[in-house]
Amino acid sequence: MAIGIIWAIGNLPLLAAMTVLFALIYHYIILDEEIKLHSIFGEPYQLYSDAVPRFFPRLWPPLAPASHETLLQVNPQPDHHRFSWELAMKNKAYEAYASFLGLVAFAAIAALVYHFFIR
Repeated sequence: MAIGIIWAIGNLPLLAAMTVLFALIYHYIILDEEIKLHSIFGEPYQLYSDAVPRFFPRLWPPLAPASHETLLQVNPQPDHHRFSWELAMKNKAYEAYASFLGLVAFAAIAALVYHFFIR
């Protein structure tokens, strides 16, 4: 989000610096998470990480999902191969969306206060 704000402001040197900083930080965060996941899940995680790109989506073959055989090796429970609202709610996947909506509401209120009371 910081990169988007800096881009909107138009400060190109700061945008370049934040982009590099973002890439460096997330590179090490991803490596740390991969080590932890491999120690927890072992061989199934190795199969998964071999089938799925690390950060950017796969460009070739175009949008090629992991094969059904690979999914069965990673997780043999077929009901876990499809999206589940029940599992999403259990894992609190909604928290990121709620946080984003709260941030947008805060920005809108701040803009209204500025427009009507400060300006």
